[in-house]
Amino acid sequence: MTPWRAAPGSLIRQDKSDEHHTPGQDRFFEDSVREIAPVKMAAIGAGIAAATYGVARAESLLTHGMARLASASLGGKPEDHRALGRITALGVSAGGAYLALNRVSAMLTKGGGAVEPGMEEPPSSLQITGCAESGLEWMKQTREGARWLASAVEPATIDSVMGTSKAKQPIRVYASLDIAEDPHERVAILLREIDRTRALERGHFALFSPTGSGYVNYVATETFEFLSGGDCASAAIQYSVLPSSFSLGNVSTGVDQTRMVIDGITERLLAMDPSERPHFYLFGESLGSQVSEGMFEGTWTYGPPGAKVDYALWIGTPSAAKWRKQLWGDRSITEIPDVGPDGIYLPRTIRDWLNLSEDERTQVRYLLLQNGDDPIPKFGSQLLWRRPDWLGPERPIGSPQHTLWVPGATF
Repeated sequence: MTPWRAAPGSLIRQDKSDEHHTPGQDRFFEDSVREIAPVKMAAIGAGIAAATYGVARAESLLTHGMARLASASLGGKPEDHRALGRITALGVSAGGAYLALNRVSAMLTKGGGAVEPGMEEPPSSLQITGCAESGLEWMKQTREGARWLASAVEPATIDSVMGTSKAKQPIRVYASLDIAEDPHERVAILLREIDRTRALERGHFALFSPTGSGYVNYVATETFEFLSGGDCASAAIQYSVLPSSFSLGNVSTGVDQTRMVIDGITERLLAMDPSERPHFYLFGESLGSQVSEGMFEGTWTYGPPGAKVDYALWIGTPSAAKWRKQLWGDRSITEIPDVGPDGIYLPRTIRDWLNLSEDERTQVRYLLLQNGDDPIPKFGSQLLWRRPDWLGPERPIGSPQHTLWVPGATF
């Protein structure tokens, strides 16, 4: 059989010549064939080896140079000052790496904080942050904030797609990193926008937690707007403009902001008549999932319902997220999970979700979804010293089936 050339995790119908094919069944290829090009892999390996050798050679030359300089200044042979040379070389290398990292960070910050050319025109709709009535400067909405705000679905589009005739203009409100220097002021701005647009008077309200760059999943937001007929409001608050790998140090700020926003929303919901409250949703993707879940650490399953959150979807929760680990406990990765208390469900892979019965799915209120082949939920510092269960004798779908754990190297 010719292997499918498909992106891991994509939903396609399996080739009928496959012996495991079930007629009429769609499959997520979380563990599909990974094609390896030997020439390409050899070239990459050679490049990495050359770069590593170059760095080592440069460090060695710098050490010898510092040792000779110390010998000329302090006397003695260069060999007597090799330790000093090593320490100096290490300091120079660390300093160079720090300056390079700062340079890259500054370049990324400049790009992430700027509204892109062609998007300088603020929205005209009163229901979107950045309009004249919001009183917030559009050019401070950052690249990702402006993209998200400018892409709100229009009522005519909703009616055209859904076959309806009375769709509303969806509300989108956003507090960008640049709109205020202080996190507390950023939270206050978002809550003022929620009040100004009467977001909680809609039938559905969702708080989206962005990834490190401030990106909010467009497909998730637009799906929310289409399925609700526009009778919805979406909100997001930014904690960084850098890619997620550069934003790990900002997670605590993101968690604190999210906690304050949810506290403000919960306070407003409690002040409303129960029959008039909107359905309250949370959504987080990748690092945004960690930020969104962070406020529930130590609350077991009581956190989301206690905050008046009706439903939540978290996708690709990073390994560093503590709440998911607390919920999973000491269960084995080989154990098929059940829907837990308060409707929380932690599937190991998408296949677990698909295998639930219709009744079981309707019980799920808080879904922590992940692709079996997504490395983000698997990659963590513990790989340095401990073999993870997904590299054990029995491995879930999506885990590499022939990879051996090697201390340090696997990390």
